[in-house]
Amino acid sequence: MNKRQPPRRRWLPLPSSGYDQKSAMLFLAPMMLVLSAVAVFPVLYSFWISLYDLKLTRPNRVPFVWFGNYVKVFADPLFWESVLRTASFTVMSVLAVMVIATLMAMLLNENFRGRRVLSAILLVPWAIPYVANGLMWKWIYDSGYGALNGLLLQLGFIDKYIVMLGDTDKTLGLITNAFVWKEVPLATILLLVTLKSIRADLYSAAKVDGANAWQRFIHITLPQL
Repeated sequence: MNKRQPPRRRWLPLPSSGYDQKSAMLFLAPMMLVLSAVAVFPVLYSFWISLYDLKLTRPNRVPFVWFGNYVKVFADPLFWESVLRTASFTVMSVLAVMVIATLMAMLLNENFRGRRVLSAILLVPWAIPYVANGLMWKWIYDSGYGALNGLLLQLGFIDKYIVMLGDTDKTLGLITNAFVWKEVPLATILLLVTLKSIRADLYSAAKVDGANAWQRFIHITLPQL
């Protein structure tokens, strides 16, 4: 006796509600207009005025010089020095933030006494406004009454106050340190959320296979991050 097959579910087409591609573009149009006004237009306008030789000493005479300004900039050694220092700052700060934030996220992902207190303390640099953060580090690095100078003097590393922001190479490291201190908390939070989403059975299976802590980090944690 043949078994009666259950009736197949038939999917009925949804009624047209107007949310088609044209409607989506219509809803996105205001946002795109605002984005163009605050982002795209200033970039295009800046490029356009860069093709003119504009000087404040002669505002009524603005000759069109095509790409002459770019030729002057690319021929200036200070420009390439600035590019090199900017690239150095970017590489140093990004690497430092990622390494420190990864270590902090892995630490906060463990259960230990005082984890909540440490998490709250970690958020303090991120909660400080950028202006207050800049003024704080200016006071720390000050050559006349800076806290860092005073600490180094008390520890015997220096015999008098030094100008910390006067040396170009030293200044780059100090600015990077201030930037890293400000940005590490946010990166730690994002990485911690990612660590919480990794399935625990992956680590359990790796332990059964004999993987040590470093191998679990390389083959499980790091790819997930």
